[in-house]
Amino acid sequence: MLKYNFSDLIRYENQFTSVEQDIDLTDVLKERTKNMIEEAKHVQVTGELINDQPFVISRLHVKVDLVVLSTRSLTPIRYPLSFSFDEAYTDTKPREEDFDLYGTIIEVENDKVELQKAIEDNIILNLPTKILTEEEKQNDEMPSGNTWQVMSEEDYFEQKEKNKNFTICKIG
Repeated sequence: MLKYNFSDLIRYENQFTSVEQDIDLTDVLKERTKNMIEEAKHVQVTGELINDQPFVISRLHVKVDLVVLSTRSLTPIRYPLSFSFDEAYTDTKPREEDFDLYGTIIEVENDKVELQKAIEDNIILNLPTKILTEEEKQNDEMPSGNTWQVMSEEDYFEQKEKNKNFTICKIG
């Protein structure tokens, strides 16, 4: 799938390998995000693996139409994502200065460069912490029940501050 032999990628200097693949990550992302992502079927991955000895650099672009759950109501929402990321792979122990140059460096095990995990990680990292339906964006009402109410962080701290300034005095 998206697995390459490190030794093959690094064999010839100044070579690159094109990456172009559509994958279905629905099952793995549902499990990894505890069903926050409901669907991730047509994940388009394009880019290249570049030999920069002793590293192989992956420069990938990911485009995916997700179905995710609203963080407020758990309503399914279509959510398109498009992003790029770079990572370096090596079979030697990286030096401190290598991290300054390459950022993310992954040590290769068993001569395998596996891109799927990196793609999964970056899809999850590119999800915002707050995802709302159009209706929820327009209507600023928070969900509530008989004995509970969801409140914004600002409202919470405002209420906490009000209660802090209120003291009960017992007379007598």
